Amino acid sequence: TSALIGHCRHKTSGEINRKNAHPFDYPDEGIIGVHNGTLRNYSHLQGYTSSRVDSDVLMEHLATHGPRETFNNVEGAWAVVWYDQNTKRINFIRNKERPLWFCWTKDSKAMFWASEVWMLAAVERKLDLHEGSEKNPVKFHQLPLDTLWSFSVKPNDKSDKITLHAPIRIEPKPPYTYVRPNVS
Repeated sequence: TSALIGHCRHKTSGEINRKNAHPFDYPDEGIIGVHNGTLRNYSHLQGYTSSRVDSDVLMEHLATHGPRETFNNVEGAWAVVWYDQNTKRINFIRNKERPLWFCWTKDSKAMFWASEVWMLAAVERKLDLHEGSEKNPVKFHQLPLDTLWSFSVKPNDKSDKITLHAPIRIEPKPPYTYVRPNVS
């Protein structure tokens, strides 16, 4: 296994069934991924029908339009992780409404992530984690806001390297704010 994405989420919309369960897979586009959060405007995204949950609509939009178009236009809370079969990269992005934390094993051969930093304690109890450097002895790292991080995941690659590609800043549109007219 090169990458394993698991997701446990409290229901926020839609029925509890297999169709609405993560991860959402779009094999024709080569995208499979998960979303933590609740979107306010998913009904305005291409592919929306009343029978679909926000995360599924988000993943289809991502598979069809890519990350910049998608995350420039979604409103609400999101931390999203997806694997792109075409680029062989696992991708991470979050906004200010959802956290996303990372840690690496001491030998840097495995990376773990979670929504909440305390969830990584289970990993720490079982594996030796990378302690950081003398200058920066941080073990757990929070993903920067609105920044797409991509790591190469190459099945059968014996180099054991995790390659971080240049982070890409994504500017989400400001949330819509309704201002009530002053009526006299």
